[in-house]
Amino acid sequence: MFRPYAGNARDLAAWLGDAQDHRERNLRLQYLAGFRSNWYHSDTIYDDMVPYIKYPDQLFTGSEIGRALLKFKIAAANVRSK
Repeated sequence: MFRPYAGNARDLAAWLGDAQDHRERNLRLQYLAGFRSNWYHSDTIYDDMVPYIKYPDQLFTGSEIGRALLKFKIAAANVRSK
């Protein structure tokens, strides 16, 4: 299933916006994450990311018809799995 595909850095740059980079020497983000360790918002986060995700045309090779069929099947699977 292709639902877990969450885009690439170029697609998500606008969504990430002012997100903080994690550096090993700075444990602040890990400290803050500990406060949220029992919160389960992965579905909400993924749903927020979806508008920024584009189909990865450069990822697949094959005939034009084959790639179009794959794109259609991925889209259909994602609609069914929601």
